[in-house]
Amino acid sequence: MEYNDNMNAARTLNKLGYNVFMLPKLPNSKSPDFILQKDKMLYIYELKTVYGENSLENRLNTGSLQSDRIILNIVGGASSRYVANTVKRFYLRNRHIKEIKVLLSGKPIEVYRNQIERNDFTKNFMDRWAR
Repeated sequence: MEYNDNMNAARTLNKLGYNVFMLPKLPNSKSPDFILQKDKMLYIYELKTVYGENSLENRLNTGSLQSDRIILNIVGGASSRYVANTVKRFYLRNRHIKEIKVLLSGKPIEVYRNQIERNDFTKNFMDRWAR
């Protein structure tokens, strides 16, 4: 199942203009899933597929152990407000996190630290979610 989730996310990211390199799973190792390349820049990401609100915080926590950049692939029911608030709380508790990409129905919502520090973050996130 994890392989299929990774392949589906890789296809989506490729359609969004990224060159996607999947990293092999090593036994007994916590390694990131992807290297993404865009505009001559390379970044390492951990993918976490989220099937509902109950797993979101746990997926962020485990992802942060593997990379400082996380892709959340939302495939189950989750409200935009809940995701926004959880991502914000997570950023505030984890200073080493640089970026979270939220994939929702094939569209990315990129979240950076400077965005969550704004008072209108939740509203802006929900607006991007609704587009």
